[in-house]
Amino acid sequence: MKKVLLIFAISIIGIIHAQNSQDFEKQLNSEDSVALITIANYPENLREAILTICKNPSFLVKIEQLQKSSSKEFRDVVEIYSKEEQKNFWNLTRYPKLINEIGSSNLKTKDELANIANKYPVELQSTIIKYGQKHYDVLYKINTLQNIADKNYETILDSYSEKDKSSYRELIKHPDIINVLASNMHLSVMLGNMHSTDPTYTMLLLDSIKIKQNQQIEKETKEWQIGLEKNPEAKKEMEQAAKEYLNNSNNSTTNPDDVYDQSDVDDEKQLITNNVTNTTILQIQPYSYWFGYPTWYDYPYWYPYPYWYQFGFYWSATGIVYTGLPTPYFMHWYFFNGNHHYYYSNFSNYCLEHHNNYYSPRYQRTGFNSEIHRWEKANEPTLPRGYLKTDNERVNRLKELGRFEMNYQNSTKGIFGRNITRTEFLQNNPAHYPKLNRVIAEPRFNKHINYPKQQNPIKYNMERPNKNPSTNPQNKIQQVPRQKQNEINNSRPRKR
Repeated sequence: MKKVLLIFAISIIGIIHAQNSQDFEKQLNSEDSVALITIANYPENLREAILTICKNPSFLVKIEQLQKSSSKEFRDVVEIYSKEEQKNFWNLTRYPKLINEIGSSNLKTKDELANIANKYPVELQSTIIKYGQKHYDVLYKINTLQNIADKNYETILDSYSEKDKSSYRELIKHPDIINVLASNMHLSVMLGNMHSTDPTYTMLLLDSIKIKQNQQIEKETKEWQIGLEKNPEAKKEMEQAAKEYLNNSNNSTTNPDDVYDQSDVDDEKQLITNNVTNTTILQIQPYSYWFGYPTWYDYPYWYPYPYWYQFGFYWSATGIVYTGLPTPYFMHWYFFNGNHHYYYSNFSNYCLEHHNNYYSPRYQRTGFNSEIHRWEKANEPTLPRGYLKTDNERVNRLKELGRFEMNYQNSTKGIFGRNITRTEFLQNNPAHYPKLNRVIAEPRFNKHINYPKQQNPIKYNMERPNKNPSTNPQNKIQQVPRQKQNEINNSRPRKR
């Protein structure tokens, strides 16, 4: 009943504020739309704090500068260590009180560290004891950096009201929110202005977006699962890609076999029962905002989610169990690695098919669809026309594209070690990529991309009819030499 009343209230106020809504939507760009969905799906108490921050964009600028400074200092401290050691340092920073307990005073004994470790997750306890002894000096430096960042943050807060301070202190515990707001300043300013003018409508607008989005994702997730069951090749390749993700060194934060441990899957699964939008936060401690997430991730990764959460499924004794759509992080990793389209072309084709059915230009976007859209936009300008269109041959074209990317990455050196471009590599091997080869004759250059100049491109005998008689070699007018033309021009009488 409450949901029905909420929808009714939204519709009534929506009529009253129709013009405001239209004006607001016209100002949204594609990045704004994705960020708006993310914001709308946070709990109401966090949305109040978010909108409070949006009314003070200068605050976002200040803390973003502080974050960049503190994260750089942290990286300077830990980057001399191996990647495995860096992972452990980053994991320890997820618990600020832990860093302070270990690094705020003298070196602790093993028993003292064990007593501290008992208060934290089991998988972290051995690291706490080991690093508390072996790397005490590093943890002391990290604690110092943490205290400096906290002190500077409180200095920034001094100029705001007590109510605002409360909101800001709450949001700093959610670095992903701060990151979304600071990275989408255009949207943040718009929301702040809207909330200042009409706070009731702003909250109802976010409620409306959340309801519509959840309805769509519920439908989309169901269709995703049904489609995979009807496409066993795509389903098999999805599982193979997930296993590759598990074994990828860039993603190994814990033992890969943990994903098969069913002892805690049921408990963790309950935490994402309502996570149909891939934006609800699992009850997992995030990385520290001041120090950032590990540098080897090329996509914002504030929460070390369990592996099955990334895939949208987990393995059980009876087969796979779906939990939702794959996360945007997994889709970014998958689509922006060209070799995946060669080895898992059926799954790539299935993802594009699903994306084409559910991607829309307004609010109904997911992180899943947004990453595929981002990949399409990055690749379409340099692909032949219609290369990604939906037809029976697309799976073969994707496979060829994947093979091209793999071979290019393995052969990026030309004569005398000179780096060669993708276009040059394609020109040198036209017979190996017949479907891609058309791009040489029909380039689709994007004016926003700085393409390298082509030198001595391969010429092809296209034998196309020349529709412009003036450029036909048989009708070509003899050119007058430049020197002779200058003499003619100088001999002409000048107008007075």
